[in-house]
Amino acid sequence: MRFLNLIIIALLIAFAVPAMAQKKNNTGSGMYVRGKSKSDYFGERSAPKKMMKNRSDKVRPFGFQAQLGATMTLVNPDPKNKTGVITPTGESYEINPLTRPGIYAEIGFVHMNVRSKSAARQRIIDYVDYGIGFKLFHGDEKIDIMGNQMNISGLNRFQIGNLNLRVGVHKLQYLTTKKNFFIDHSLGINFDYRVLEKSEHSVLSGVFPQQYSGKPSLMLHYDVGLGIRVAKGKYIVVGVQAPFVEFLDKPMGNPSFNWFSSSYYPFMARIKYIHLFPAKKPKHACWTGDEEQRKMNEQFLQGQ
Repeated sequence: MRFLNLIIIALLIAFAVPAMAQKKNNTGSGMYVRGKSKSDYFGERSAPKKMMKNRSDKVRPFGFQAQLGATMTLVNPDPKNKTGVITPTGESYEINPLTRPGIYAEIGFVHMNVRSKSAARQRIIDYVDYGIGFKLFHGDEKIDIMGNQMNISGLNRFQIGNLNLRVGVHKLQYLTTKKNFFIDHSLGINFDYRVLEKSEHSVLSGVFPQQYSGKPSLMLHYDVGLGIRVAKGKYIVVGVQAPFVEFLDKPMGNPSFNWFSSSYYPFMARIKYIHLFPAKKPKHACWTGDEEQRKMNEQFLQGQ
């Protein structure tokens, strides 16, 4: 009985050793090897790791942006040469420009992750956006003439609308490690062209010299806002925009515009929504195997 057991063990060893050697040597594309996945024979059906890394957020670095806000015609609270005496009557006068709100709207596109780095390999620009919009400005000018016997007051009022083309470069300052909250700094240039103007003149409108700015204007502006990422590829930024240089009007450099006998500084507060487009899905599975593996995979799938 013990001898029979030894024979059985010897036979098992005799069959097992050649089989193991054959399994080790025959590792061709058509031979199944235990311990490996089907992808070793039928090719990869999923995207490579590098491609999947680029699409981890499932959004593209390109999308649209929309803005809606309010315009303000800021004025100097103590303007020069706006008070004096009318000769030869001796009556005194006072001209006071007044701030009024308007509206602003814009729609355009945004490009994220701009490839611009400094010598220290730090990103200089985080994204660029541009768009076309419309600005509606309102403003008042109050005139008071004080005499010995009577006082006269008048109110000039205007409404102007500008078609706006804007481009801005942005740098983000993140406030949290998850980058959900950030401060958005932007330096941009905008070209405005006046397409709408409406003025209401008082009886005192022609008493004092008046000056009106030209229709086109080209300005540099600074934009700063507080942003939040509400979802993947979706951002909301609340901020303000203020011009600091104007190139076309005279005197060149002053961003304020003239209307009636006063000057007004264009200022804006707005909320911006950014929506990045979803990543493009491949039309078919990504194939990384050779042609023979592809055919074997088709045969395998047909047999399922």
